[in-house]
Amino acid sequence: MKKLNPSIKILLIFIVSSIFFSCTAPTDLTNWRDASYTKKFKKVLVVALIKDLEFRKAYEGYVSQGFIDEGITSQGSLNLLPFSSKISKADLENELFDGKYDGLILMKYKGTNEGERVHSYYDYYDSWYSSPAYIEKYKIVNMETALFSVEKKKLVWVGESKTRYAHSADMLAQSIADEIILNLKEEKLIK
Repeated sequence: MKKLNPSIKILLIFIVSSIFFSCTAPTDLTNWRDASYTKKFKKVLVVALIKDLEFRKAYEGYVSQGFIDEGITSQGSLNLLPFSSKISKADLENELFDGKYDGLILMKYKGTNEGERVHSYYDYYDSWYSSPAYIEKYKIVNMETALFSVEKKKLVWVGESKTRYAHSADMLAQSIADEIILNLKEEKLIK
């Protein structure tokens, strides 16, 4: 078996990791859970309380699909409630309390801030001398997601997410949805 040149190995590692990391936006999620709630959710309505239609579609679509992929019945509110800047409490309650859902996810945008990271070529290659550094600026999107028990009419889980390097509504929503579903599984609120 022929050995690869070390510089080719480094190049291949860089290309593979670039492809992998370009497909997702890193999301950090911190959460709280009501330890007294022990049921698992089977039917969840997802509502993104966001004025922008593109982002609302993305959030509701990816989170709903995440539940569906886990075998849980789920739907976004755009399929049930008309798009407007505000969803009325009466409209939401009409959809929830007819027995179709046992859980309600509410997602809220909490703002965007900037972060920065200093890079130098030493990060990649130690043998280069006098490498110039550069600063990479990026946005951090903050979201709050809350899961309510429809039967108990109470909050059972809330997550605060911070997502970096999201270049589109789909990339942002997919990353957040993946973290939410993973955390709900770890907390044993879904199977």
